[in-house]
Amino acid sequence: MLPPGMRSTPPGAARAEAGGQPADPRGILTSLGVAVYDWDIASDTIVWAPNAAEVLGLPDLAAYSRGCDFAQLVEPGSGPTRPDAILASDRRDEGTGIPFAARYDLRPTP
Repeated sequence: MLPPGMRSTPPGAARAEAGGQPADPRGILTSLGVAVYDWDIASDTIVWAPNAAEVLGLPDLAAYSRGCDFAQLVEPGSGPTRPDAILASDRRDEGTGIPFAARYDLRPTP
């Protein structure tokens, strides 16, 4: 038994429904403080999760709604690029996208 006020899952983490529905991975990642986003490679558009600006320590992500703009924040050599992470995946996009994870340092912003 957990002490009062303690939770066995992070606040807001999605749980599997009793009927066997899978948990929402985006909700779980967001609740853990991960900056989740969708990147449409064809249009180079990024749609950020509501918590992304806070997680990344940026006041506003409007200036980073395109992949090429966001790439300017990434410190060169600090980790695999988004294209590298996707191209290294053995998964194929069947129209629903390819989940990927990349971790890299961001340059300080003015």
